Amino acid sequence: MDVPLAIFCGVLALLVAVGLSGMFLFQKPGRHPQNGDDSAEAEEPVPVALTPLEREAEALTQLVARCSARTVNPHSISLFRARIGSLIGDAPRSAIMKAWRELESATLRTLALYDYGDYPVKRLRSIEMIALLRDNSVLSDAQLDVCRHLEAIRNDVFGKTNPQVSGSAAAQTVDAVDWLIDCLEEFRNSAASGRSGEAESASPK
Repeated sequence: MDVPLAIFCGVLALLVAVGLSGMFLFQKPGRHPQNGDDSAEAEEPVPVALTPLEREAEALTQLVARCSARTVNPHSISLFRARIGSLIGDAPRSAIMKAWRELESATLRTLALYDYGDYPVKRLRSIEMIALLRDNSVLSDAQLDVCRHLEAIRNDVFGKTNPQVSGSAAAQTVDAVDWLIDCLEEFRNSAASGRSGEAESASPK
């Protein structure tokens, strides 16, 4: 082999060696070309930060779970949920506002069982009317706490011009109101049954 050819072969071998070493040097960790895996590395999902309203709704759900033994049947939809459910995805802000008004109405229907005389019950703030139910042992302290969280969510939604309300926050709020309305309805039904029993006992045989 003449000298120029030997020099050429040596330079070529050196270039090949440098190229191979560079490929391994700059290879990303965890990827091995020898196993034939050229797929992109799996990226870990980035956790999505909750908005203040969503955090409040999460806290609300946890409160309800702690003071409620009710199991929700996904195939059973209450009349309240049937009326308001379509708003959750399409108009979550409206769903929260309507849910709060439904709770106000249920509160007034329950307070109507009591004689407050000239006391201006309807002039009270909503949460003050609900507190009267706690004072009459209709609701527990834990349930009143749930109502206070609901009021905070309602005020946050009502007080902003363009609030960012997610469907999940609206759904959690509606679920909490649905549970409270069920509790009040059960109390009214129980009270009505009690009055019916007393009337039958008082009637002449």
